[in-house]
Amino acid sequence: MSTVAKSQTVITQEPSISVESLKVVGHGGIPVLTTEMLANLYGTAAHSITKNHRSNARRFVCGKHYFKLEGTELKQFKNKVTNSDLVANRAKHLILWTERGAARHAKMLETDQAWEVFERLEDLYFSQMEKTEQVRKSRRCTATQLTPLRQTAERLITTGLGKIYPDIWKLVHQHFNVEHIHQLHPEQISEAVNYLNALEGEFLGKVSEPVINQKRYHFPVETADPHDRRFGNAWMTPQVILDERNRAPELELLDALSHDGYDISGAQIRIHAMYAIVKQFMDLQKGLIEAGRQISNANRIIQGQAQERGINVSFTGKDKGLACGGLFPRSL
Repeated sequence: MSTVAKSQTVITQEPSISVESLKVVGHGGIPVLTTEMLANLYGTAAHSITKNHRSNARRFVCGKHYFKLEGTELKQFKNKVTNSDLVANRAKHLILWTERGAARHAKMLETDQAWEVFERLEDLYFSQMEKTEQVRKSRRCTATQLTPLRQTAERLITTGLGKIYPDIWKLVHQHFNVEHIHQLHPEQISEAVNYLNALEGEFLGKVSEPVINQKRYHFPVETADPHDRRFGNAWMTPQVILDERNRAPELELLDALSHDGYDISGAQIRIHAMYAIVKQFMDLQKGLIEAGRQISNANRIIQGQAQERGINVSFTGKDKGLACGGLFPRSL
């Protein structure tokens, strides 16, 4: 049987909010609580809830015990008028606790206050899912109030935005977590208009950007294959790099970038400088090989001259008394 580490936090704080006064915070169609709300209700500090979560990370499953909102999802949650005060201005993420998550924290705290509060949460807060859905689906705006939003959407569709966003209304629904625009709060209408205008700006930016052929930047390993390779592998030597019979994908990439309007002068200078260095290295190698050859010849001469020699004289046979090569004259 698995166990959960119990919190050692001493409960000293009196809750400043009550279960009965809570407004339902919904996410994914179910009521949830922020870490601060849960800590306040249980009479502990928010960092204690966070610490208990980290100490028992394996016991908490994202999507079951909690939701972690980041990026666009966090921004959409924060943009809702009713949730704007639940997220710090510079927060990079937000944890929302479900009923199961709240129960697990009550078990870890193991105080009478935590269990009593959780029981009230079960009865009065987490049971309000149906009520939350009914509120979300109720009409909040009149047709007259929605006119500016409808006009903005129709203008964007007729001017070409619909080609990229075939269902603009669906984006509005997702952004504001509603099923129909009449479920928007009146104060959200201007925000929705600004949201659509931002989409238009994004669309116009894409239209004005030059179309870049991505295939132009495609240089797989085959483009570096030496033309005279005989085996499955090959040495990428200075000779291979400078041999003009081989492709130079690095230069082809520079040409493609230059064609698409990029300034590649800095990269071009460095690459050609590397070519010069490789050529100098090859010349140095040739010079060293030639120097080694000359040194070898000189060494043989030195070894031959270092031996003591005079003249070779025969002392037997028919050539007795004769010097090989004749007698060397005595002179300086």
